[in-house]
Amino acid sequence: MVRDQTDLYELTERRTRARLGDFEMADHAVRVDDYFARCAEQKWNARRGFIDFVQSIGGGIDEPTARQLWMLRPANS
Repeated sequence: MVRDQTDLYELTERRTRARLGDFEMADHAVRVDDYFARCAEQKWNARRGFIDFVQSIGGGIDEPTARQLWMLRPANS
């Protein structure tokens, strides 16, 4: 799904910058605590992040399919 770590790093950076833009926090320095608080307010949790990630790299995977993939994770994770 991802060719190498550089691609994964760049994808993570793009996704984080996009969230900062969504939160109107992109034009200045941001405290990590403030970013995490805004993520919580907007319900950007691990599940939503996973679904967004799968859709961004999945070549047309729709949201219901991405949600099903989330449900397949090991119970202890």
